[in-house]
Amino acid sequence: LTKFLLEHQPKPIKEPKTLITSIQRALQTLPAFLITCVESQVAAVNRLFGDRQPDAAIECTGSVDAVRLSLLSCKPGGCLITVGRGRVREMPLPLAQTAVVREVEIRGVFRYANCYADALSLVARGAVDVRRLITHRYPLDRSEEAFETSRTAAGNAIKVMIKCQDFA
Repeated sequence: LTKFLLEHQPKPIKEPKTLITSIQRALQTLPAFLITCVESQVAAVNRLFGDRQPDAAIECTGSVDAVRLSLLSCKPGGCLITVGRGRVREMPLPLAQTAVVREVEIRGVFRYANCYADALSLVARGAVDVRRLITHRYPLDRSEEAFETSRTAAGNAIKVMIKCQDFA
């Protein structure tokens, strides 16, 4: 997975002007695209990988269509990693076609257990620039404003930092 992430770094995008570009900005450290029709997007995913199916897919929305696309897009013997959970409790998925016939492994992560070591390694090596996710910084005496900015996503807030003390 780490090798996959390192080999598929996306190109930077311009500053966000709308909700969609704000989401793209938050996700610019990983390959991502807008899903319109699940079946037609499988070929589009393959084109992104030089007409090959990806080894792995990381699905972070919890959307039934996104999970289905990820399952159908992975190569036989590939791996789908679902991060978090959407609002739906059950999903109609093509398990017979993907998990059984094509042997796509499905792994779930809800509270990011067992991901910290890999994530820290990517950040430490500079493979992922998380600084771009920090959109707002506040001193400790403006903590209430910082929490309100984070709660309401004011000013296209993604990550809001509170500086607790100055270091010389």
